[in-house]
Amino acid sequence: WKATAEAAGGSLAAMPPYAFVAGTIGFCVGVLLTALGGTRLGRFAPSPAAMGIAMISPFAISMSIFVGGLAVVIVKRLFPKASDAAIMSVAAGGIAGESVMGVIVAALIATGVL
Repeated sequence: WKATAEAAGGSLAAMPPYAFVAGTIGFCVGVLLTALGGTRLGRFAPSPAAMGIAMISPFAISMSIFVGGLAVVIVKRLFPKASDAAIMSVAAGGIAGESVMGVIVAALIATGVL
């Protein structure tokens, strides 16, 4: 993020020498995945937006999203009658619970308890 912020501030010399090549490769992979989505193989291709978010977010967040998606696949196979609304409600509860715990941990750190 630091190099990106410095480049946005006007100094492209702060970017690593391979940044342009890496950006070009990322762009081409995104275009390829988007084009592949319109074919019969599209159901096997990952979402270009999800791949982009996974590349810029910390590993722990990307892994949590992957594990959550894998859990949905397993639940759908074990319980075919499970509704999407029920699955989304459980997912929303998990996200809200994680957020509340983050606030609680921050408050405990700020008060010196942790």
